[in-house]
Amino acid sequence: RFHPVVCRQSEGDTAKPGAHMLVFVAQGSQDRSVPFQSLVLCTSWCSSVMFGCLCLVCVCFQSWAEDIMAIVRNPLTYNASRYTFLEKILVKLKLQLNMEGKIPVRNIFQMFPADRKRVEAALSACHLPKGKNDAINPEDFPETVYKTFLMNLCPRPEIDEIFTSHHFKAKPYMTKEHLAKFINKKQRDSRLNDILFPPAKPEQVQSLIEKYEPSGINIQRGQLSPEGMVWFLCGPENNV
Repeated sequence: RFHPVVCRQSEGDTAKPGAHMLVFVAQGSQDRSVPFQSLVLCTSWCSSVMFGCLCLVCVCFQSWAEDIMAIVRNPLTYNASRYTFLEKILVKLKLQLNMEGKIPVRNIFQMFPADRKRVEAALSACHLPKGKNDAINPEDFPETVYKTFLMNLCPRPEIDEIFTSHHFKAKPYMTKEHLAKFINKKQRDSRLNDILFPPAKPEQVQSLIEKYEPSGINIQRGQLSPEGMVWFLCGPENNV
């Protein structure tokens, strides 16, 4: 059995004060001659927080090490963005066609089984058939319509609160300057080196608007709508 124990640093430690270490201590063996197998992990480049894993069984320790190294070597696979998984759902829906070459609505219900009524309402908002035995032409379900379907199916009020707190109250959009301030002041870690990890530049912010903003007029004006903010926060630039 393994129990987490939080250990704070002593005053003589050279690491940053206030940091802590999470240690998993193995219990159950009374044989003190058996050495512990230890594994220490660092959480980030600018934090001194480390995680130490202590294990009595070599097999368990080897399994931990292999799993952790798999995550480290394939970070994008194990920590993909939210929209990456949503894209996989869309691809799967378009591959599982019926005999007529259409997307069965039944498959959409199976992909989003939590609340069927909400799925039906989201399909109706996109002017798509919602009957269990109905089918959708793949040409009528492109990525833009799929995003509209998701916005109606899964509203994000918490992102709306973030959006309203970083733009002019009288304007239904966020300017390029406001988005740059949000990225550099709110999202970016202030402890990062400005040379190695420079703040976002105006042209980089504009490229993000062009990538995530659904309105062409807003793109020309350098503005981001609430829907564009949702897809920006769900994109790979914000994955954990």
